[in-house]
Amino acid sequence: MITFLRRILTTIPALVGVVTIVFFLLPLVPGDPVDLMLGEQASSLDKAALKHDLGLDLKPLPRFAKFLSGLARFDLGTSFTTHRPVAAEIAERFPATAELATSAMALALLFGIPFGVMAALNKDRALDQAARLFTLLGTSLPSYWLGPMLVSIFALKLDLLPISERGGIEHLILPATTLSLGLMAILTQVTRASMLEVMKEDFVRTAKAKGASTAQVYFGHALANAAIPIITVSALQFGAVLTGTVIVETIFDWPGLGTLLFQGIQSRDYPLVQGCVLVVALIYVLVNLLAELLYAWANPKVRVG
Repeated sequence: MITFLRRILTTIPALVGVVTIVFFLLPLVPGDPVDLMLGEQASSLDKAALKHDLGLDLKPLPRFAKFLSGLARFDLGTSFTTHRPVAAEIAERFPATAELATSAMALALLFGIPFGVMAALNKDRALDQAARLFTLLGTSLPSYWLGPMLVSIFALKLDLLPISERGGIEHLILPATTLSLGLMAILTQVTRASMLEVMKEDFVRTAKAKGASTAQVYFGHALANAAIPIITVSALQFGAVLTGTVIVETIFDWPGLGTLLFQGIQSRDYPLVQGCVLVVALIYVLVNLLAELLYAWANPKVRVG
């Protein structure tokens, strides 16, 4: 427990580092939020008044100190464009992103791990070759190309699924598939490689010699010992899933954090962008902490250590 709490405390500098980088790099992006809000033809007095209201007339360090002070009170600031608390904006959009990201992860785990196991059990056969081809295609197709292709085929030509917006499960199929395909391919590849390595171990041969069934040998013993790299890749790739929502949500007009972040970048809404990035970074850190707990569950050696 003490080790886990220490691990949580060590993540705080990482979060502060992310916030610091975003805070100081975002103003370097071309474009002035005041010009975007008032137009370039606005008078200098109006621009100066708006900069004062938004706190943009302060120097970077005082602005950063003010931001950290608000962050200590769980205050992410106020959006430049909507004039609403950033925390409220994020709270409204977060459920949609959580639904999309967890659905994509579930699809990747549900199909990627069994496919990788079956490929390892059928090494150099047709199923294994199909798995290799799938991993090659899955890791090569970018979501900004795959999403429009799925829309063109399943929504426009076949008229089977809706194109955009959040609704029932039929609205979730295309964006979740687009987001999960790359991760599914990576999990297939990692599971296959890890299983092939574990299947050479003595305990697998011992389990076979004791008369254990094929399912017990490979899914009970081998997969449990091959789980560490699978958990690691899943945790790391969850960050890719979160960042991938920016593109996928934009393609499918999904009302989540991705589209909110994109809108914030377009309008140079600094507090909104900083809040979205901070939430994504926090989720990523928490997922990696969860992965460490799963290590101990999957492998007693890790728990003993």
